[in-house]
Amino acid sequence: MRDAALLVVWLTATACASRPPPRRPVAVEARARPPAPPPPAVAAAPVASPHVIARAELLDVLDRGIPWFLRQIDTEPALEGRRFVGFRLLAFFPNDPRFRRVDLGPGDVVLSVNGLPIERPEHAYRIWQELRVASDLRVEYLRAGQPRSIEYTIGDS
Repeated sequence: MRDAALLVVWLTATACASRPPPRRPVAVEARARPPAPPPPAVAAAPVASPHVIARAELLDVLDRGIPWFLRQIDTEPALEGRRFVGFRLLAFFPNDPRFRRVDLGPGDVVLSVNGLPIERPEHAYRIWQELRVASDLRVEYLRAGQPRSIEYTIGDS
């Protein structure tokens, strides 16, 4: 069960590894110049979205394997009475600042990944394998008892 929960958190965390390049300030000269003519219209290049995961980057993470993932987070089963609900996060990539942007953290209860259950180790293995060809990554979770979700598109370019 622990493997499945850890997989969910880790896969979500990988989505934040890609960041758009920082903007650079434009230098301004002290002398006034006449305004330059506008540049010809050119299609803008696509900008990386924080909700897009590059497939190559995801595959790199998946290739590290579940044992690597297990070393990055800590969880415990979340139960309603005796019924398993999901995995409560206790720690989430605490030593990696890239993952602070992911909207998951201690106390959140992960319920499913891409609509698949996460209760058993074989669930984790199935999710792990399906993400290799998936078009998106969707994590359903609870925060303070309220349902939430995170969704990322997995891009092939």
